[in-house]
Amino acid sequence: MLNFWSIFLNILKMVTAGLIFLFILFFSIIEWNRKEMEPDKTEIDLLIKNFGDISIKNENDFFRISKLVSNDIKHKDNHTIPLDIENILKYKYGLCYDRSLVLQKIFIYNKIPIRPVYIYFSNNSPNTSFFDFFDKDVQSHNVFEFKYKGNWYMMRTNTAYSKLISIQEFIAYGNPVSVKSKFIRYLNNRNGNFIYPSWIPDIYYFN
Repeated sequence: MLNFWSIFLNILKMVTAGLIFLFILFFSIIEWNRKEMEPDKTEIDLLIKNFGDISIKNENDFFRISKLVSNDIKHKDNHTIPLDIENILKYKYGLCYDRSLVLQKIFIYNKIPIRPVYIYFSNNSPNTSFFDFFDKDVQSHNVFEFKYKGNWYMMRTNTAYSKLISIQEFIAYGNPVSVKSKFIRYLNNRNGNFIYPSWIPDIYYFN
């Protein structure tokens, strides 16, 4: 009986140590990604040089910034990996994750709470399930939510918009994503992938 409890306690210690390690690792990943997303002085200077006034003071500024970015960065793959603000603004074209990076940097600069949202959907089945998340052919879209006057709204990253909408309204609209899409908050897909660099999950938030 004594031997049983000794084995049980050793297993409990190992499980506890493992959980503590995973907890520390998880929050280290979040903080690393937060640091990667925090705009530095060079990026801020480039954004101001390219767009002029990037301050956000009211609701109209959301639409103004959305229009500036969508008009300036045309929809075309610039084949730049890892993503880089300088290259995006230099080539003047990119995909959803390029514009999303630019927009998120502007929102973080303005100290507006944001959270990335990974939207995914399958073209191979009538409905999208959780398991489609692991499908190498899954379709995805890079967007983020921002908090304004106590509510969370979604920022478009392919086209400009003129009214505040929720993530649910965006998906229900069915363009450019499917109405059967699923989404996971706080998970970003920078570079069009889940992982950035190749071994670090792209998880973060800004309050």
